[in-house]
Amino acid sequence: MDESTLTPLLDIPFTGAVSPHIDDVRDWMWAWIRDLDLLDSPATEEKLRVLKVERFAARLHPYTELEAVVVMTAWGVTGWLWDDLLDDRRLPLATCRKVVDGLADICRGARPRPATALERAWADAWDRSLQGRTPTWVTACTQDLVEHLNSYAVEAEHRMRDHVPSIRDYVDHRIVSTGVRAFVRLLEGGGDALDPLWHNSAAIRTIRDSTAAQIGIVNDIFSADREEARGYYHNAVLILQRTTGCSRAEAAEGAAALANEYVDHFRSARSAMPQELAELGLDTSAAAAADEYARRCGAMMRGSYDWHLETQRYVMPTAGPGVLVP
Repeated sequence: MDESTLTPLLDIPFTGAVSPHIDDVRDWMWAWIRDLDLLDSPATEEKLRVLKVERFAARLHPYTELEAVVVMTAWGVTGWLWDDLLDDRRLPLATCRKVVDGLADICRGARPRPATALERAWADAWDRSLQGRTPTWVTACTQDLVEHLNSYAVEAEHRMRDHVPSIRDYVDHRIVSTGVRAFVRLLEGGGDALDPLWHNSAAIRTIRDSTAAQIGIVNDIFSADREEARGYYHNAVLILQRTTGCSRAEAAEGAAALANEYVDHFRSARSAMPQELAELGLDTSAAAAADEYARRCGAMMRGSYDWHLETQRYVMPTAGPGVLVP
């Protein structure tokens, strides 16, 4: 097997699944895309078909109700469109900031009249996200999304200065840039009674950030070849290779080890949850909600990995024995 396309052994000890709502979500998604005039070219339609966004959403949220998978799908469509706009087209910093600020203002409620098809789609997706949410949740999720959007401007500034972050600084950045912290927020509900769980628990924060880090790094392993080909270096594999002088295979293995570290952090936080929740004075209903939340975050990690094997966005050759996660 060519070392530049090696998929290293990853520790993902979670059970994945696909939402039973996937067919309904697929039908909804294409109708929504056309209603909002997001297909500006045949290439855009083909890109979305290759991505299988509805399958991405159905794998990340396999146990939620239909509307939650719909919201995740709307986020996925708009997220990939702005990702390709801001990364693939290598926009100048000033232009990047203008796009980012327009999308971030929608989250803040500061842009009542979206100016582009992408902004209109994101405004609709965000409005759907707010149904039944507490003010505390809205504030926290808005912060996560604005930080995610601002990460594009950070990367544009890095490119302008030819700055390559250290691998640890990059992983901190990846927790934000992957957008998964906000995806995980969609699992947080229960009204005001459970707000202290989602926003005061150190274990929950660790689970949220570990899920984001692991998914982001695994994406980097799959996307290294594609991103190198288009001159994009904000990728754990490429940064390890560039900063250490190691081979591509060694860099991929190093990235896998980092991803596995975050699985370990996740497990430790999950084990610590019962005692911490007791100390916070939360009752058994909160403990049950926290345990289910952790289970769904684990399914999200596994689901993201499985989706990478199913989408054609990151075409990988057949791996040798013992390389892929069983």
